[in-house]
Amino acid sequence: MIINTNMVAIETVNLLEENSKSKIKASKQLSSGEKISSAGDGVSEYAISEKMRTQILSLDECIENVRNGRSMINVATGGVDNQVEIMKRIREVTLKSSNGIYTSSDRQILQSEVNQLLDEVEECDWVFWEKFYI
Repeated sequence: MIINTNMVAIETVNLLEENSKSKIKASKQLSSGEKISSAGDGVSEYAISEKMRTQILSLDECIENVRNGRSMINVATGGVDNQVEIMKRIREVTLKSSNGIYTSSDRQILQSEVNQLLDEVEECDWVFWEKFYI
């Protein structure tokens, strides 16, 4: 009795199946954009990948915190600049008042301007603290 087998054909089918599995795995990796598309690809590599992903998310949050801090500093700088301008104006008014040219009624008008400027300083201070801490 003679048994005819086609070993070349069987080997070709096995190679075709291996190539198909490899192609499916590569397609999964390409479509997801990740080297590891399932836990079976390597548990240690998957764990490292997840750790790196967590670190990237943490760094993104740090960057956002820095941006928020920078914005807060810019707002505070603007508030300080405004306060400095008000203080300069108060100085100008007080120097003008003390030169001896103005009458007491003129000085009362200048004093009312200074009082308004001081009220503005206090109001700006409250607005700043209310914006960031309340």
